[in-house]
Amino acid sequence: METARIGQDRYPEIMGKFYIINAPWAFTAVWTMIKGWLDEVTVNKIDIIGTAYRDKLLAQIPAENLPKEFGGLCECVGGCSLSDAGPWQDSQQEEAREEAQEEEEKKTEASVDGEATAPA
Repeated sequence: METARIGQDRYPEIMGKFYIINAPWAFTAVWTMIKGWLDEVTVNKIDIIGTAYRDKLLAQIPAENLPKEFGGLCECVGGCSLSDAGPWQDSQQEEAREEAQEEEEKKTEASVDGEATAPA
């Protein structure tokens, strides 16, 4: 319980929403007992839903980002759970494009200056 207290007291906004889908009845029963020890804000971020989860997930997650097995449209190569797709990739891809463009500009400048360049 100390870990839960530290997490909710020091990192309250890290988790936006947490969905637990298709949880067995035993988990729901245990959750009913445990949630009384947690902060109300944290408890309200956790939603335990059964088999009718699709609409609830789509209310929070755009269909193109929700994996197909959960009712969305996303079909990542190798499976969405193993994918590293996300907004952090946009900046990494942009950096790679910029580096490639800078390298190409250097080759062009070297060629214009009369230096021999090796083919890439």
